[in-house]
Amino acid sequence: MSEEDAPQQNEEQKPEKKLPIKAILVVVGILALEGGTIGVMSMLSGPRLAEGVVTGAPAPVYVEINLYTGRVPNSRTGRQVLLELDIYATVKKEHRKDVEDAVKRHEARLAHNLRGLVGNLSQRDLDNTANPAVLQRQVHTLYEKFAKKSPEDETD
Repeated sequence: MSEEDAPQQNEEQKPEKKLPIKAILVVVGILALEGGTIGVMSMLSGPRLAEGVVTGAPAPVYVEINLYTGRVPNSRTGRQVLLELDIYATVKKEHRKDVEDAVKRHEARLAHNLRGLVGNLSQRDLDNTANPAVLQRQVHTLYEKFAKKSPEDETD
């Protein structure tokens, strides 16, 4: 029996595969060199101050101009609702007079179109306060439409 067991023991006692220690050491060495190089370069270079030209131009001053204040009926919500609106435009101080003149010239038309714009909002639109930029763009486009018209264009 011992002779029969001997070949089985030899097959079972095959040498285990050794880890490739040389390859592991090479990879660890390369990673250490890369890390050291990056660390040294970041310490030596450090943050640098940006050189810029300082101008004496003052920052623009903005003012708010009231475009519309009033109540707007809205029946698209399923019931008649009166919405109170205060719509302001933020403009540069030097353009204040031009904007006020444009709003005054087109006050009735601007108010009518704003009432139409807000009066046609659905309940979903009224509840969606996460994205007021859409309504802001619509009001801005509406204002630009009237601000670019001159008094001579008002023949209709």
